[in-house]
Amino acid sequence: MSHHILRTEILPKLQRVRPENGAYRASCPVPGHGKGNGDRNPSFTIGVGDTQPVVFRCHAGNGCGQDDIKQALIDLGVDWAKVAATRPEGARGQLADTWIACGWDRNAGQYDRRHYKVAEYEYRDHHGGLVFAVARCALKGRGCQGFRQWRPDPTRKGGKTWSRRTPDGSKVGDGLPYRLPEVVRAIREQRTIWMCEGEADCDRLAELGYVATCNAEGAGKWTPAHTQWLAGADVIIVTDRDEVGWAHAEAVVNTLIPVAHSIEIVRALEGKDARDHLDAGHTVNQFVSVDTPLSPPPVADDLAGLVAA
Repeated sequence: MSHHILRTEILPKLQRVRPENGAYRASCPVPGHGKGNGDRNPSFTIGVGDTQPVVFRCHAGNGCGQDDIKQALIDLGVDWAKVAATRPEGARGQLADTWIACGWDRNAGQYDRRHYKVAEYEYRDHHGGLVFAVARCALKGRGCQGFRQWRPDPTRKGGKTWSRRTPDGSKVGDGLPYRLPEVVRAIREQRTIWMCEGEADCDRLAELGYVATCNAEGAGKWTPAHTQWLAGADVIIVTDRDEVGWAHAEAVVNTLIPVAHSIEIVRALEGKDARDHLDAGHTVNQFVSVDTPLSPPPVADDLAGLVAA
């Protein structure tokens, strides 16, 4: 089974999906899991098998059997005939789908299989066109920088170049916020824009129906070019609970104040960031308000009342 089928046919049907060690963790789909209360602390893992198209397991010990899980996936709309019709790929196929540029060992002259892609974040222009992507390595924080970027390149056999630099030395996607098409649409609809420090946090909020964005390459990389896309927006910044996170939030605020409609800074009630907060079972309403650098101007009726007073 190709990773493509897993991502397109099964993962969209699951809740609280996140990559984990080359596979995925999500909430168990069995309706009776947790005595019918659901799987708020994801205990279900699923991935491509070596001898089976897909392998999965519920680790919660609630008696969710393989047949129960399979039936639950079918009930959610998974076309099992399509899944079963695919065969596990050989090492070459898996390598092509999960290869990341940091995995090449120049000294050994071969690919280090401990490095493989576990997530990918696409940066698109406001029309939806792919500009570049950021891939996350399984060894992030364990002897690897963790992220590599690539851009579409039709001149390459694989259709991509592992760099944002073009032959003329320019860098594609400078000033491009993550999930930009959703951001543009949300501002037009006067919806709140959430801002986080990383793509995984944005995706976690998006799973819950919120619009979230960030810049590539983490803290300290937000620029006025990013800010132009948030003109007139109501923005809530979720700052990471460390000095670097707070410095990043302050820098973002300084660029937003001239253009945003309103700005609020919040932090996680539990854990370091938005994902930790939500994975702990807290809601967006339970973020702790830290500061409100820019409040929306009073409406016309309020102004009239002030004048009359």
